[in-house]
Amino acid sequence: MRFVVNAKELSRALSSSLEIANKNTLKEFEAANKITIEAKKDKIISSASGGTASIVSSINDNYYGSLNYKCEEEGIVTVDSTIMLESLLVFSSSDVKVSFSTGQLFISLLEDDDIVQPVPTFEGKIKVPQIAESFNKEIKVNREIFIEGINKVSFAIAFEEKMRNYMCMVFESSQDNVRFSAGSGSRFTVSNVSGKNIRTKSKTQIIFPKNNISNISKILSDASDTNIVIKYADADGEKGSPEQIMIEFGGTNLCILGIDSSINYPDMDSIINFDYSNKVYSNIEDWRMAVAGISATMHVDSDNIYNTEVVADTEKGYFRTETKTLLKAKNKVKFTDDEKSITDNDNPWFRCNSLYLKEMISKANKTGEVSIHFENQQKLESLPDDEQRMKPVLVKFSDNPNETKETIENFYMFFSVSTK
Repeated sequence: MRFVVNAKELSRALSSSLEIANKNTLKEFEAANKITIEAKKDKIISSASGGTASIVSSINDNYYGSLNYKCEEEGIVTVDSTIMLESLLVFSSSDVKVSFSTGQLFISLLEDDDIVQPVPTFEGKIKVPQIAESFNKEIKVNREIFIEGINKVSFAIAFEEKMRNYMCMVFESSQDNVRFSAGSGSRFTVSNVSGKNIRTKSKTQIIFPKNNISNISKILSDASDTNIVIKYADADGEKGSPEQIMIEFGGTNLCILGIDSSINYPDMDSIINFDYSNKVYSNIEDWRMAVAGISATMHVDSDNIYNTEVVADTEKGYFRTETKTLLKAKNKVKFTDDEKSITDNDNPWFRCNSLYLKEMISKANKTGEVSIHFENQQKLESLPDDEQRMKPVLVKFSDNPNETKETIENFYMFFSVSTK
């Protein structure tokens, strides 16, 4: 193996392989921290695998205009991914000569062979899973919209193994619309994006496992493509291909594995479109001050869960908030003059985990309205246990238009009430 290449461009091209090789890998996975580099006449092919994800990238001048690649001798080698990247960074943006000899890969300055970095190598090459010959689902979507959707909801994904049905992110598409959903069972978030810039052919749902969500976000953030293609295929025992999600962009195939096909995700529309008895608008700025006070009470050790009670004072026109813990913080949040609908005239209220109110503020725009939809918890708790049907509290944020992309985002959060 012997080729000439620009060090900076090659390190940029290998960054996605480094991400898969080093992050969110299976414990003691043999291929972890390794990259296979194959030098061919017209391109470099890099491969990496972390056990639940793999990546194969075709690196050439079509995708990396300053690569300056010239192959003198074809070959293939597997290297330590971290040492490879750090060695390339030594040469900054200079052209280098890469060659294999006596069990090591050598990177030397093209203009001076006395400046050289050795990289340890391993026997064999990285084995990536068999790619499906056909896919059941296929979606073409704007790359930036997809990244923004992932980043908006991924914080809500469950992290406890006992909640495995929620250790995922749901991506859905329909005509001129995409939706991202994630939750923990007691709290969910939904980002719905619609507009002329979104072109999807049919209604499709793909469930992404939690393990590689951060890898996907990082790798796609570093890409430059306008659109990406997402595909899904069932396992094919005869062909030897596992169940997989394939993300295609810029000469790269990012394959996601470890999919739990038994997950039956809840219907988000049944909560979002429910006709709640009480719907109240208020300004997010007012909530920000109230939640700051709530947050200040969450530093004292207590045997109790940090809960807050929110009462809609129908006569005075504001929410009254009170923490139900050792420290009793009280505050008020005014109703706005915009549309409101309160059918329970006896000051309806709900009680919830204070953390959910903190998250409501952290995910909201700096200004604007927020509408809170809820059932009167007092009325529900007065019913016999077998008749109680506690609906979650739904928070609808103000629409978020993006003039550049010609899209509008509707963001929702809903969470369960607390009975104590």
